[in-house]
Amino acid sequence: EFNFYDTHFRLLYEPSQKDYFRINFLALGNQLDFLENAIINGLSISRKSELAQNNLSAGIYYKRKWNEKLVSDVQLYGSWYQLKATNFDILNDQRLIQENEVVESGIKLSSIYQFANTTSIQIGYQFNETGITNFEQINNPFFEKIDKQVIITNSLFTELGHTLFQEQTLIKFGL
Repeated sequence: EFNFYDTHFRLLYEPSQKDYFRINFLALGNQLDFLENAIINGLSISRKSELAQNNLSAGIYYKRKWNEKLVSDVQLYGSWYQLKATNFDILNDQRLIQENEVVESGIKLSSIYQFANTTSIQIGYQFNETGITNFEQINNPFFEKIDKQVIITNSLFTELGHTLFQEQTLIKFGL
């Protein structure tokens, strides 16, 4: 048996010529269930194995045009992924449970300043946190393992852009 769902939502809103908002949301998932059958010593045995995956993600984006030379934006985002699985091996009398979860969130801020018609500079900051958890369990012989890791990044960035040849060529330098 297989089930699947998928839903997406996006809202775009411009309250003025200087302000722009975007909101996104995504939810999707699936589930697979199946029976494993075996005959052992004349007995019919059935076990249900299953796999389920779910994902949620969302983001908010805001851009402000302060004047003809300066534009700023901010972006907040997050996502969550989860996998749960149970798999039976009837002939070896084993059950394997596996779980995986990934959680991520972040924020990004940036501004672009237009020096002249052909030259601009962008500066910004980005923060990101990602956590991953893995779980595994076997019943025969018994074994269990949980592993969780988190990584946090902070980034500053800058980029200088220059257009040439009547805006036919764009050169960018970044750090």
